[in-house]
Amino acid sequence: LEPNHQLSRWILATVLTEMRRYDEAIAICEKWLQDEPNSQMAIRDAGFAYAKAGRRDKAEEMIARYRDFAKTEWVPTARIAAIYGALGEKDKAFAELEKALEARDWEMHRISVDIYMRPLRDDPRFKAILKRVNLPE
Repeated sequence: LEPNHQLSRWILATVLTEMRRYDEAIAICEKWLQDEPNSQMAIRDAGFAYAKAGRRDKAEEMIARYRDFAKTEWVPTARIAAIYGALGEKDKAFAELEKALEARDWEMHRISVDIYMRPLRDDPRFKAILKRVNLPE
């Protein structure tokens, strides 16, 4: 496994987070961010892992980084929604998903299967969004 390959880092961090091996996932994300500080995928994965690990301050720091990026480049707000969802901040997550719908965020096409959306799937608002984008439940 090539340790510095973006796809390898993404998959490994995601799998470790799903296995609740948060410290390992966070270590991968922190190294990834050290090597690629502008990687939006790394920011999302770090924010999600921090949130799942109960490290709210660090998860919110990743959201703040996204907000800073949004001043100069396009940020898929579905990624911000994912972090809010992992934090249990469902109202904020759905507000970001609404922005994603308005912006025609390309990540919305896969929210029905996106692992990062799992914390939101039991909410009726999620099912309503799936209908709006013509995706199955």
